[in-house]
Amino acid sequence: MLKDQRQWARLEAYVRDMPGAFGQDDRIVVWDLYNEPGNYFLVSLKLPPVLRSAGVLGQLVRHWLVPGPTRRLLYQAFAWARAENPRSGFTISCGRTVRPTARRRKT
Repeated sequence: MLKDQRQWARLEAYVRDMPGAFGQDDRIVVWDLYNEPGNYFLVSLKLPPVLRSAGVLGQLVRHWLVPGPTRRLLYQAFAWARAENPRSGFTISCGRTVRPTARRRKT
């Protein structure tokens, strides 16, 4: 569906539905429109560790060097949701793990 823009009309209806129905509800703080754009790494988890590392590295290079449909769909999703004029703002989940720089002390 991501690569087939003919299917995006179905996604448009889905993206517009909730902000259209509940966009003026004061209980809504923020709309998360797109979960982990560019996350192609789940497929790699099934591979053996050596192949997993090579696969993830290849996917990272491809993600940053080769433009894909994710960015276009992300911008389009924001346009569809904004057209519903909800009170709350929008976010996307990056899905990256933040690691602390310092280790915790054992107490």
